[in-house]
Amino acid sequence: MKKDSVSLIYKFLILIVTSIGLFLNFRFIGFRIGFVYFTLQSNILCFIFYIALLTYLLISKKKELNSDVYCIFRGLISANIILTMIIYTVLELTNNVSAYDGHFIECLFVHYLTPIAVLFDYILFDKKGNMKAYYPFIWSVVIILYGIFNFVYTASGGKFVEGNYAYAFYDVERFGVGGVALNCILIYICFIAFNSFVVFLDRKVGGKK
Repeated sequence: MKKDSVSLIYKFLILIVTSIGLFLNFRFIGFRIGFVYFTLQSNILCFIFYIALLTYLLISKKKELNSDVYCIFRGLISANIILTMIIYTVLELTNNVSAYDGHFIECLFVHYLTPIAVLFDYILFDKKGNMKAYYPFIWSVVIILYGIFNFVYTASGGKFVEGNYAYAFYDVERFGVGGVALNCILIYICFIAFNSFVVFLDRKVGGKK
């Protein structure tokens, strides 16, 4: 079987995994509440991306995926779904999350199966060396927009499964406004640093300086 065919099948499997994860989570938590979490928003972005990508691969005669547009959107969904996995793992290890107590399967799909599947899609099938140094700043637009969305939602009285805040690092009562701002800045810096390293490795593997 050709690599292109294997890649296509793998992408269909990712779409199926993402769909199952979203279905299970919205059935468990409800769409209105579930949608306000970065976890499910990042999974929705993956779902939309793979629908668009598979549609393109099925109807286009040109199968090369190395344009700036593709690399930007591929990196955007990948960087943010991996961030979902990392943040959840940190919160879980520090006992700062309990919404998924008793819902292991729902948690597994959106926090681990989809992120890992997306990561390996890039590792196994994407051509390396096409990323540019400024891409991480474009990819970070998602977390900036979510921060704004979260602030507006919370300020307008919006509620979450575990109280007044989506994630522990947004807890103003615990950290204060300055502390929350610092948490957000640190997350942003780590996001840029980590993904800049990813770009470096991509260009190294692809033979680009």
